[in-house]
Amino acid sequence: MDNQFLGGAIDQWTAQHRAQNRELIEMCEELNRDSYDLLCGLSVHTGDVRELVASTLFARCLELYQAVLILEYRGMERAAEVELRTLLEAMFSIVATAKSDDMLQRFIDDDKIQRLKTARRIRATTQPEFKHLRDQASDKLISELQKQVDESGAKRLTTEEIARASGFHSW
Repeated sequence: MDNQFLGGAIDQWTAQHRAQNRELIEMCEELNRDSYDLLCGLSVHTGDVRELVASTLFARCLELYQAVLILEYRGMERAAEVELRTLLEAMFSIVATAKSDDMLQRFIDDDKIQRLKTARRIRATTQPEFKHLRDQASDKLISELQKQVDESGAKRLTTEEIARASGFHSW
């Protein structure tokens, strides 16, 4: 049975694709190297929340960029487009949180909402594979997360709001 791209055919296709797009691929790889060098050279002040958020999001952006490249190298254009959208959303978040104290706080507060939501979902699952996670999603943890959400007045932050705040929303 033929394994399609899971077999050896992908190697031949990839070599041909790289040869046909050599200049563009070299430029993408140079950007990756420069970005990685920048990331490794960061000196983040752990007491500065904005620096922590920006550096964490930058690392996430680099990871997503690399995923896009790998998918494109393999000719998986639709999967690369999905990752590219995720990359753009992370980039919007970097810009929005860098520009505005309010957006930085809303981004942090939205994370509290997401953590609470995740803990509740884990707690609700009955699948045996998640028992170790259910044990960690205790009533105490959920109560603490709910308290953080309530005290901060956290409201769900949408991608559209982040895009608007970053200046990348055009309609």
